[in-house]
Amino acid sequence: MTEMATHKPCYGKMFPEVPGPSNSDPKTGKVFSFASESMGLAPPTMRAEHSAAEWDDCLKCEDFDSCYKLSTGKLLLLAAIKGK
Repeated sequence: MTEMATHKPCYGKMFPEVPGPSNSDPKTGKVFSFASESMGLAPPTMRAEHSAAEWDDCLKCEDFDSCYKLSTGKLLLLAAIKGK
């Protein structure tokens, strides 16, 4: 049996989880975040941001490629499940 690789706690968490339709709390991942902003009766708008410092930190990590792939895979799966 092969030994499991150990990763940093942030591994696979670059992006936040996709929220449900009624959740307006800001969502954050290690690098990327977004929030829903409501103004009265107007439909909410989404605001997306990223942390350049965290991105630079990720780029220096030896696990960047596999972490990015896992983060993206999780994001795509959550989006598909929630029909986005």
